[in-house]
Amino acid sequence: MTYPPHHGEHNPAGWGPPPYGQQPDPTRPYPAPPPPAYDPNQPYGAVPQYGAFPPPPQPPRKSKNTPIVISVVALFLVLCVGVVTSLYLIGKNASDAEDAVNASGDKRTETTAEPAIDPTTQAPKATIKITEPAKLGGRPKLTGEEFDDITEEFRAEIASDPTAGDSFGAFYGDPAKENIVIAVAVETEVPLPGVALGGIFTGIGGGGLEVTNLTDAATGKYGGAAKCGDADGDGVPVAICSWADEGSIGMIMWHSKKAKQIKAEFPKLRAQIETRS
Repeated sequence: MTYPPHHGEHNPAGWGPPPYGQQPDPTRPYPAPPPPAYDPNQPYGAVPQYGAFPPPPQPPRKSKNTPIVISVVALFLVLCVGVVTSLYLIGKNASDAEDAVNASGDKRTETTAEPAIDPTTQAPKATIKITEPAKLGGRPKLTGEEFDDITEEFRAEIASDPTAGDSFGAFYGDPAKENIVIAVAVETEVPLPGVALGGIFTGIGGGGLEVTNLTDAATGKYGGAAKCGDADGDGVPVAICSWADEGSIGMIMWHSKKAKQIKAEFPKLRAQIETRS
């Protein structure tokens, strides 16, 4: 065992006061003494002295936005189920119609009557395009791993459907302000927009989100069929509007909103997603 040096002896450890007769250097503070050895008899919970043990690491701070992000990502998945269900019905109806035509082929009769309308004078069918806006209703697009991964999965899923064209799914808004909007849309030929629209809400219900208070919504300049309704996302109100026309289907969801609050905004946001030429 070592002992502190006697008065006037050199201190090899380098701590303690300077030897007798030597003036301390005011620019050089005393070095800290070495930490004490661990004492097994020290009471449990006693705080070690001289910083012998580092403080425990602080737990990572959880963002208050995390529950909102988890909620809207889950809701996005439900909207995807609605789109997939609608696409299935569109494909099924097209297949049934083709089968009906083939089955009646033997019964068709020829006619020499002139057509009532010259086909060359009919207006060409509109080309409908779906684009992903950088902002939606002034809300910036949300990016990050939690959003990007799931939207890419949605694109891949839709791309595997032979009836679907371009598509997108995206999140917009500010989680801190609980102002988040989800938009999902697909280019596809829709022979029966009303049936396709019903399929969207059927799929949403099958995904576990019951939409109530469904009412017709304004379609703006693009026509087709549209409805809005209310849902409950784990105790948080959710408003959902959807449309279907001859060339596209789509949905817009407002987190923390009621349908009556957003019905006026719906056709404006749809017009930022869908274009015709």
